[in-house]
Amino acid sequence: MTDRLTTLIALGWLPGVGAATLRKAAAHDGIESMGAADLGAIDPRISRALAEAGAWDAAMRAAESDREQAIKAGVQLFTHGGPGYPALLGMAADAPFFLYVKGTLPLQNTLAVIGTRAPTPRGSVVASKIAGHFASSGVSIVSGLAVGIDAAAHVAALEAGGHTVAVLGHGLQTIYPREHAALAERILDQGGALVSEYPFGTPLVPRRLFERDRIQAGLSQAVVMVQSKPDGGSMHTAKAALRYGRRLYVPAPLAADLAGDNPAVEVPRMLSQGSPSDICELFRCEAERLAEIQTIFGREDYVKISQYLQDSAQLPAANVLPTQGQETDTMRNDRTPAQEPVWINPGPTTPLRTGPQSAEIEAKVAELQAQAAQEHDEDDLDALKEIDQFNDSIIKLEKISDQMRRDNSAYALANKHLVQYYGFTGSPLEQDMLQVILDGMDASPVYRRTVEEEASDNLELALQAAAVVRDRAILAKEERKELDLQSASPSYP
Repeated sequence: MTDRLTTLIALGWLPGVGAATLRKAAAHDGIESMGAADLGAIDPRISRALAEAGAWDAAMRAAESDREQAIKAGVQLFTHGGPGYPALLGMAADAPFFLYVKGTLPLQNTLAVIGTRAPTPRGSVVASKIAGHFASSGVSIVSGLAVGIDAAAHVAALEAGGHTVAVLGHGLQTIYPREHAALAERILDQGGALVSEYPFGTPLVPRRLFERDRIQAGLSQAVVMVQSKPDGGSMHTAKAALRYGRRLYVPAPLAADLAGDNPAVEVPRMLSQGSPSDICELFRCEAERLAEIQTIFGREDYVKISQYLQDSAQLPAANVLPTQGQETDTMRNDRTPAQEPVWINPGPTTPLRTGPQSAEIEAKVAELQAQAAQEHDEDDLDALKEIDQFNDSIIKLEKISDQMRRDNSAYALANKHLVQYYGFTGSPLEQDMLQVILDGMDASPVYRRTVEEEASDNLELALQAAAVVRDRAILAKEERKELDLQSASPSYP
């Protein structure tokens, strides 16, 4: 007989079924005994996916096959709201439904220590001191295993005899960058964990680095961002922390840092010299959130951070985590736990939104998505440049998010404009830019919630949204022409 977990895994394989739909399905008792008709009644997305002949049988076969391979992989699978799923992460509105874990998740307090891939010498020292201090006090250090600040934080935590968690932007079958494979093994050997929201076997593409950043914040009571440029990947984690109601700490820059022009200290510089409105614009937060951004001036501030971690651990989750943007559905806590480690391969790619789509566009999307499945070579500087460019593009796209709160026809029209005006060479950046639009901003959970909650039937507004996408695509294309690919190596934090 099919069990509950296998049924949820199979649902995750269905095109168009994401975290919100899976949470809705998981709230139903007895889904493991439901037929296709009953499952389809849970949500229209499931119904549409199951309308294709043989879709459910294929999904079930894939899920059962995955579970048979789970023991060999040694990767545990936790489901949102179920046993073992981190409570802090689970309260985030955009928390992933599945969480893949190799190793042991922390039972104690958690602090994320993050920052640029290209820190100043002082930045590396500060990251090491902060991570080492708190790890030696029993705090689990969360970071992203990247070169630079992340690596310094992980190593310092290990050398202090502490616990550390690495959040990855790909499946747990590999390590990125490859040079940190030994560090990842050391994390596991010392009782830490490697964590990902992606199925085992999922390759790295730039979009996933952006998506995983929020999980670092979601797993942590507070975030320390040591150094970053304004459009760096660490800013994604910082913004997520503020959205989740977590405290953000930033070490004060030295006078020498303020006098220089190193991009790594741009954010600390802006925090020390900028106006409140400038800081709100930088972090895209409301003025009342500014109190959650605090500066670390020295070791004396460690006591305040420790007290905050202790106090926040005593509070009910609703007081620690955000009220704005949270899911309103009641979450059940009686889900059947996995009896053994579970991992699944990537499911079918999300199809285009419904609307006036052409076969040519669908074919182009399929082609680009297939290309996007190719794993990047971390030694390829051009690929790393694409990652930086993609992060820049995401920030630009966020500026028009208010105009993307439209119905599905907006995306269908945007598809046509994007293909017509942007032009594609098949680069990783272009693939991900296309997918951001085609999947209705699914690359950003914020966009997804916005579309689902504030969808409009106003075709005129949809046309305006499509025009904005078109204009942004033209601008992005022009800006790309001006890029000098022979410039210095990028520094994705």
